[in-house]
Amino acid sequence: MFVLGFVVAGLGVYSVFVGGIWFLAKAFGVGVGWGLASLVIPFAGLVFAIKYWGISWRPLALNVVGGVSAVGGAALLLMSVASETGGNLAAGLPGLEQSGANTLPAPAADTAQP
Repeated sequence: MFVLGFVVAGLGVYSVFVGGIWFLAKAFGVGVGWGLASLVIPFAGLVFAIKYWGISWRPLALNVVGGVSAVGGAALLLMSVASETGGNLAAGLPGLEQSGANTLPAPAADTAQP
């Protein structure tokens, strides 16, 4: 289950990356202004997707499908680690099982003189 979650999450992240590059290529194909706006202005990509739905729906769909599979793969990873460790996720992560990750460090003594 761990390997399946890792593969699904990896493919999802890769799909989001490819969909984003494809979406930017479509935006730059319409005009340099749309491409730059999609890169630097928040929600400009959403405006572009709505205005040019005919050419932007495929990369947008790839982004959505990739995002859903990345989240689903991450959930599979967490469930597999939780099932192997009896619900203690910190025990399944290297380096955290003995480090006292659930405790706060002791406060430092104040040695400054007024």
